[in-house]
Amino acid sequence: MKKLVLSIIFCFVASNLLAIIAKDEDIEMKKYKLKLVNGTYK
Repeated sequence: MKKLVLSIIFCFVASNLLAIIAKDEDIEMKKYKLKLVNGTYK
């Protein structure tokens, strides 16, 4: 029973971490795209 609870918590935490990492990468990509756009229009 404890193992089941631990695995559920682990999955929850792991998915949250992945979501946070994905958000950070998304922000970085947006910054990069903005730099590209600014570079091409200057």
